[in-house]
Amino acid sequence: MLKLKQSRTAEQIDRDLHMELGEGPLRFGPVHVERPLRELLLENPHGVAGLNIFASLSVHWNRCSNCRKKSYTDAQIFRILRFTKFDERRALGLMKRADPRHFHLNAFDQQAQLKTKTLFPVPNLRTLEGSPCFYMRPSRYDPRKTPTNVIIDNLVYVMETYASRDVEHKKGIAFIANMNNWTFDNFSTDYCFKFMQVLQGRSFPAKVNLFLIVNPPSWFDKIWNIMKSMLSTKFQRKVHMIPEDELPFFFKQGFEKYLPDEFIEGKADTAEIVDDFIQYQQALEKATGKGPKRQILSQLFNRRGTTVPKDVHGLSEKMRAETTFSQEELDTTEVTDEHSASSPPSARVEAQLQ
Repeated sequence: MLKLKQSRTAEQIDRDLHMELGEGPLRFGPVHVERPLRELLLENPHGVAGLNIFASLSVHWNRCSNCRKKSYTDAQIFRILRFTKFDERRALGLMKRADPRHFHLNAFDQQAQLKTKTLFPVPNLRTLEGSPCFYMRPSRYDPRKTPTNVIIDNLVYVMETYASRDVEHKKGIAFIANMNNWTFDNFSTDYCFKFMQVLQGRSFPAKVNLFLIVNPPSWFDKIWNIMKSMLSTKFQRKVHMIPEDELPFFFKQGFEKYLPDEFIEGKADTAEIVDDFIQYQQALEKATGKGPKRQILSQLFNRRGTTVPKDVHGLSEKMRAETTFSQEELDTTEVTDEHSASSPPSARVEAQLQ
């Protein structure tokens, strides 16, 4: 079994994982060890101004009467701030829409859903721009049987495995939806809306830069008309509806080796991909202490109404005291992207499909 050690380097953890798991699961490496927050703060591209923005955002959140049910660590606040390019208002809006629980998802709790092979990352599959990819078979999700939050947790967890790495954060993430065997029974407006919010980075600090809808049914234009109302005009340009024989236009030569075998040209065993991902993530989370125990600790703090202990110290009281919003603004601020939909469309749109 893996021995748990404190302050191990990524190389040491990689070596232990290799001995424990073998080559298959290691396709999902290499190990990424989170850098200390103080280091990230000092290296932020805005210098002292960035530190002030971070301190101000922390104060705003703690003063917001409508925000006290949500607890974010300083590291999570910085993650959101960096994702919004140090735009304080956008960061505040994202913090209001996000669910702090999503920062604590783990492979042990996600195992049952992952084993449905509905949504999972695809190792070594890269777009022409170098973006990593995750894959979904929407026909395996039935909103009548599985709560929306289950598939949203699945989505966030998979995106987080990429987005938490600095290199992937810069390149963005690609999403492939294999629409074979998909019917209207696999659709609901609530599920679709929440899913699109995550893909666009409106409810979690990660987003896709390419969305491929592969082999859509002939009547999918009706669904697309609904989806468009949930997407910003900028994001709509990232969506491509294609037959699978057009996949080579988006991926590097030889991509078929890594493509799930649920496509005609795919060579990668889908079941093995999922099993290897679960094994790797569970072993990694045990080795780094990010498994269920950490999640339970976070839930305990939230139940007590106490903020999870901060991991940054030394920011001056003067910096934390600087504010730019009134209390009313703090309680009501909702920030959305330009040309974006900020609320779910009425369920009546489903009548269009009947």
